[in-house]
Amino acid sequence: MKKTKVKKQKTPKKQGCSLFLLLMLLALAPVVLATVILSTTSLHLTRTNLEGSVQTTLHVTADNLAKYCKENEITAMNASSYYEYLDSLKEEDLEMAILADGIPATTSIKNENDYRIREIPMDQDLVSGGGTEGYYDKNVVIEGNAYYGYYIPIMNDGRITAVAFAAERKNDITDALWEIEVVFLICAAGIVLLFGAICFFLSRALSSRMKETGARVDALAEGDLSAQKESHSIVREIRNLLLNTSQMQRNLAQVIGGVQEVAGELLNSVRQVAEGSNATMEQAEQISQAVDQLSAAAEEMAENVQNISDRMDEIGAAVNDISASAGQLQKDSEEMQDNSRKAGEGMEKIMTGSSRSVESVDTITSKIHETNDYIEKIDEAVALIFSISGQTNLLSLNASIEAARAGEAGRGFAVVAEEIRKLSEQSAAGAEQIKELAQGITEKSGETVEQADVVKDIIREEQDYIIATREQYQQLEESIRHSAEEIRKIAGETRHLSQQKEDILGNIGSLSAISEENAANNQQVNANIEEILTQIQTVGANCDKMKQISGELENSVAYFHTEKEPAGK
Repeated sequence: MKKTKVKKQKTPKKQGCSLFLLLMLLALAPVVLATVILSTTSLHLTRTNLEGSVQTTLHVTADNLAKYCKENEITAMNASSYYEYLDSLKEEDLEMAILADGIPATTSIKNENDYRIREIPMDQDLVSGGGTEGYYDKNVVIEGNAYYGYYIPIMNDGRITAVAFAAERKNDITDALWEIEVVFLICAAGIVLLFGAICFFLSRALSSRMKETGARVDALAEGDLSAQKESHSIVREIRNLLLNTSQMQRNLAQVIGGVQEVAGELLNSVRQVAEGSNATMEQAEQISQAVDQLSAAAEEMAENVQNISDRMDEIGAAVNDISASAGQLQKDSEEMQDNSRKAGEGMEKIMTGSSRSVESVDTITSKIHETNDYIEKIDEAVALIFSISGQTNLLSLNASIEAARAGEAGRGFAVVAEEIRKLSEQSAAGAEQIKELAQGITEKSGETVEQADVVKDIIREEQDYIIATREQYQQLEESIRHSAEEIRKIAGETRHLSQQKEDILGNIGSLSAISEENAANNQQVNANIEEILTQIQTVGANCDKMKQISGELENSVAYFHTEKEPAGK
């Protein structure tokens, strides 16, 4: 069935002035004009009143100063003593002065250097002609600054003795006027803005309702039957127009809505079935791809499991070799530890024997010293023998002399004396030999003592080496013991690793069986998915036919719609 579309007429371009702009002009023009007139008039009156107030204030101030001077008999000659009174109104921005022709002024006004000024302009003719009321000057220039000033003569006995002067700076009054003008401008702007806002909201409300009415009519002309927002207006004619438009829209919506609803529901149902079929087909294809990938992964995993099994066999052989090496290393470490212990015991024996050798050398040295003592005693005995031998020779000589004197009778005595002399000489010779032997023994014993000391030093040095060696052996024994402990731990861990290897090999066998089972299941799943895809394609073809029928039905009422079209269509 061929689709037909109803052409929509283009909306004519907007022409003329908008209702909103016209209402704003009619409301704001009188308000702006009235505000400008009132503001201008008020500012003029305010300026006039403020200047009049300044004149009155200066007149009162100058008059009071003139009365004060008259009562206190103050003249231009003695006015310099009354600065305190002249400065009494400076806080009120009022300046005072006492003036006289030809005499410096006495004033509260100070220049920029904070010095009191000495000259203030004054028209003597105006002062004289003004009588007791004096005169008012709107522009008194003092030291370059403009002032409002009031002059009142000070009378004494019917003649003018001085002039009382009161002034206020024009800038202060100008600033005050400017502040008042700003306030008036702000108030005027506020009034205009307030009335403008009120006019804006009222005009927008009226124009928006008229625009809404036009939009509803345009929507009906365009076939838009969507529910419009309920609107109200304070204008009766506009309210009736809105109500009638809404009623007409609802009546048309009831007629067209039934057809559109049925067609829409049918089309939505077909679309949902088609989308579900497409989604199911995509998911089935994804599942099929995933199953294929899973099958490939299962085959690859089976190959990896076999490779892991081979590697685990190699690791098991390496673990067995490590276990055997660890056992042999443990035996060697235990043997080394035993040898180290025996070497330590041998060092202890050597140390004990060395200590005994030192003791023996000390004993020998002591005995040699004792022998030397005895040799010294022998030397003393030999010296005694030498002494006795000398005395014996002397006695034998005396006996020989006496025997010679005795002659024949003393011959026997001479023989005895000769024998005694010979014995004395033999004793001296024997004592000399003993002395030489004793000296030789003493020398040899001294050498022996020196050698014994050397031997003792050597033995002690050996003892130091033995002690250091024993300490090294002890450290070595501790290291060997620690190494033996670590080797025993390694042997234990190796045995545990061997057990873990056996467990892993068992798990790998189970994993291989699971991989084969998964591969078989994947093939069955692939067959089921292909059957599902065939059925889904059949459903999709039927959905396309139903979609075509529902589209033709919906196109017949497409001109009217119960929902708003998106902007830009």
